[in-house]
Amino acid sequence: MKNLFFGLTLILTALSISAQETQSVDIDKQTMRQALAYGDNSIAANSIYRIIAKEGATSTYKDSLAYIYFNSRRYSSCFLVCTDILSRDGSKQEILEMQAVSLESLGVLDKAAQAYAKLVVKSNNNYHAYKLANIYFALKKHKEALNAIARAESLTDSG
Repeated sequence: MKNLFFGLTLILTALSISAQETQSVDIDKQTMRQALAYGDNSIAANSIYRIIAKEGATSTYKDSLAYIYFNSRRYSSCFLVCTDILSRDGSKQEILEMQAVSLESLGVLDKAAQAYAKLVVKSNNNYHAYKLANIYFALKKHKEALNAIARAESLTDSG
């Protein structure tokens, strides 16, 4: 009887903790939405960090965190979050683009060129090819810049 009571108590405690965690994540999501509605990116980022901590390393909210940092022009933080996301899923074109722009904005042109080169292959977007050419030109890699311009001219203009 004592073991049955102990087992039942353990199960009820586990269910209670699980319900509290679910409620807590929901509160963090509400806080994040409210902060974004009011334009308070720092509170939104804090809420997203709590959500990521509760959901684990595969949380989809890392993308949202990258967008918040990018829109706030916090390029070093954006780059770090994008790198983490791309290490798990390298197919996210928007994240790769934010990473490339962040690197370019930070002045790390050699790494930005690598990111834009990957992006051109994935997107087939002439704008990305022209950006790559511009970076190569700034790095005084004229042959690579000319090749990137030729690639850009071969791609259809997507507007």
